[in-house]
Amino acid sequence: MIVQSPEIHTGGLVNQAMASLVDLMPTILDWTSAKPPRYRLPGKSLRSIFNAPDDPSRNVIYCLSHVSRDYHVLSDEVIRTRRYKYILNLHPELEFPFATDLFVSRTWQGILKRKLAMIGKRSTRGYLYRPPEELYDLEKDPAESVNLAGNPDFDVILKELRAKLGAMRAETDDYWLINDNYRLNRETFQESRASD
Repeated sequence: MIVQSPEIHTGGLVNQAMASLVDLMPTILDWTSAKPPRYRLPGKSLRSIFNAPDDPSRNVIYCLSHVSRDYHVLSDEVIRTRRYKYILNLHPELEFPFATDLFVSRTWQGILKRKLAMIGKRSTRGYLYRPPEELYDLEKDPAESVNLAGNPDFDVILKELRAKLGAMRAETDDYWLINDNYRLNRETFQESRASD
């Protein structure tokens, strides 16, 4: 994101603080001295960091479908720290539901026509069929090609990020928590469904 303002005294400064789209509304309200809504906004104003190279307190962002998405594609919920990214795939039993405009794009149609097995470092099948959880070390693997979920060396990090994402989902009353009920239904009645 690029910001220009008379309040910015250090031109050309790159700030390393983590920010998200949910921070834009609080920033605009702060900048214009407008009264915020009665409910708590999920983001926080970026105005205080405009003249700083970093803000160590801004070290995590969330991408929750009900808070920060435009509903273009709904498939996962994410927590990202400066080093790690944890993805909870909401419907791992389904093919990844990417947007129609992507499907009709020349790029995707070329992948289909050529039956490409790989998209960069990731298999096309791995792109289309996602596991329930994904964990990536963004310093060592910026392409997010090696899923560390399930690797015992990263269990502590996985559990920590899973818990933080779960807490944020509960705090923001995530309506996709209903998936837990659907999952319970599937697990309970899967055997009987196969025999029907």
